[in-house]
Amino acid sequence: MSRLTVRLPDCLHQQLIAMAEQEKISLNQFIVFALTQYVMQPSGWIGLRRDDARQQTAFAALRRQLRQGTPADILEALAAREPGEPDPDLLTPSGIQLRALLDQALSERLAGQSAEQPNAA
Repeated sequence: MSRLTVRLPDCLHQQLIAMAEQEKISLNQFIVFALTQYVMQPSGWIGLRRDDARQQTAFAALRRQLRQGTPADILEALAAREPGEPDPDLLTPSGIQLRALLDQALSERLAGQSAEQPNAA
């Protein structure tokens, strides 16, 4: 991991501290999170490694499936996605909570969908 010293206006520094406290993470974690969000914007895909390009292609395909599919297709595509774990340095309490809610909702939808399907007898 690298170390970087940055000079910030006092008002920006105070804003960053307040935002980090709101997320209940360190200032360092918040700045890494914010910079990562900025860099990963669609216009920020600069200098992709081979693995990054593969992930970007897979993500674009998943987005197309989600836009064009029926609700059943969408659930199937989400269930089949490649599992991955987020970078622990980038996790915020609200992000962890959102991920848990989304995973729970998907599990419930998949369970409900399989219960609706008639038994092949």
